[in-house]
Amino acid sequence: MNTKPSSEELPSSIVNLPSLKPLEALTPPKFQTFDELVEEDRKEQLHPQTRKEMDLFDGILGDPTLLVSDYQRHPEKYGAETHGLLEQLMQGSKSIERLTTHERRLLNLATFDYYQAVPPKKEVPKPTKTPDRRAAKQREAPKKEKPRPGVDVPVTELPAYWWLQ
Repeated sequence: MNTKPSSEELPSSIVNLPSLKPLEALTPPKFQTFDELVEEDRKEQLHPQTRKEMDLFDGILGDPTLLVSDYQRHPEKYGAETHGLLEQLMQGSKSIERLTTHERRLLNLATFDYYQAVPPKKEVPKPTKTPDRRAAKQREAPKKEKPRPGVDVPVTELPAYWWLQ
């Protein structure tokens, strides 16, 4: 008896095996040549307005509202010129994109000042109402007393502090 099914009896799903799709050819990465890099740099030098300069303010804060709120809390950290510039930026009379190099420098310095630590305020100690007698005794100069034998100095055959006598 033959227990093996014949090929005619096999379902079509078993016979038709799935096939892999052909892979696309990989292209190696293309790096710019030296001449292309030089040409790109030359174009940037000819048209500097297309290149956005990143400075400290843009790189760290980017928003003048942080500086304004810090100025309101700690005005001693910032100068008057910086305060005027921050007011103009908040009112909208100046935009960050159209600042001069001097104003950019002010914003960069203000960014440094923003991260400057503010020393804590010194607390003034409250004066005591009446001084204690013990505190008054401690403030007085100590009196020279002779040492007591057996208490301050051990008892020996020689008197204590014999060189002082």
